[in-house]
Amino acid sequence: MKILVPTTLTASSASYDLHFTIILYRYTIIENVQGVNQLLEFSIPSPRAYKSKQDYVYQVLRGAIMKCELNPGQKLIIKEIADLLSVSAIPVREALRLLHSEDLVEYNAHTGAVVSPISPESIVETFMLKEALEVVSIKVAIQKVTADALEKLKGQLEKMNELIRTENYKLWGHLNTEFHMLITDIADMPLLEEMLLRVLDKWERIRNYFFSELLMHRHAQSQNEHIAIVTAIEKGDIKEAEQLIKQHNQKALDYYMEHIQLDD
Repeated sequence: MKILVPTTLTASSASYDLHFTIILYRYTIIENVQGVNQLLEFSIPSPRAYKSKQDYVYQVLRGAIMKCELNPGQKLIIKEIADLLSVSAIPVREALRLLHSEDLVEYNAHTGAVVSPISPESIVETFMLKEALEVVSIKVAIQKVTADALEKLKGQLEKMNELIRTENYKLWGHLNTEFHMLITDIADMPLLEEMLLRVLDKWERIRNYFFSELLMHRHAQSQNEHIAIVTAIEKGDIKEAEQLIKQHNQKALDYYMEHIQLDD
C-alpha cells in the first residue's frame, strides 16, 4: 500500500510498518511491507543535474548512505529503487556495483545487496589508516608550510570555534574534514590525498551514524587538539606534531569504542 503524506513526516511521528520513505518534490511515498520495520528516507534531486542515469542513481544512493539516511545493514531491492527513481534496473545494478567497489554496499547470498554495516572492526581500521596517512601528511606539510597556508589553517580554526559557540555541530563536522585536508593540501602529495579522501569518506559516515548521540560531547576537546596541532606546525616541530596527530586519532577512537561498549 502506498500513502502520500507531507514531507514533514519523520521517523518519530510514523506509526506504520515502514519499508521505504522517499522525499520526492512535495510528497513522501511510504511503502508498507509486511514484516519490515525499517524507515529509509533520502532526498531525490532532479535527474537533469547528472550526466547519466547510472550517475544519478549512484549519487543519490551514495549520498543517502554517507548521511546514514540509508542505515547500515539495510536491504537494497533493485526493483524498488528503480521504481522510486523512475529508471530501469540496469543503472541501479551498475550503481550498486560502484558502491560495492567503495565498500559502501555488500552482497549477501540470501538477501542480496545491503548497505555495508559499521562494525567496531571497521571503525578501528578507519582510524588506524587515518592516523597513518595523517602522520605522513603532517611530516611533509611542516617542511613545506608557508605563512599563507598557516594563516588559512588558523582561519579555519576560528570558523570552527564560532560554530562550537553557536552549537552548529553539523557544519563543524564538515569544516573539521576540511581542516584535515588543508594539512594534506600543504603536503602536496596527490596519491596520499586520494587515499586520505577515501578514508575520510568512511570516517564521515561513522561520524554521521553516531553524531546525535556521541560527537556533540567531543567537539571542544577535539578543537583543542586541532589548536595544538597547528601550534606544532607553526613551530616546525615534526616530532610533537606526529605525536599530537596520533593522540588526536586515538582519543577519537577510544571515544567511539567506549560508546559502542555502553550500547552493548
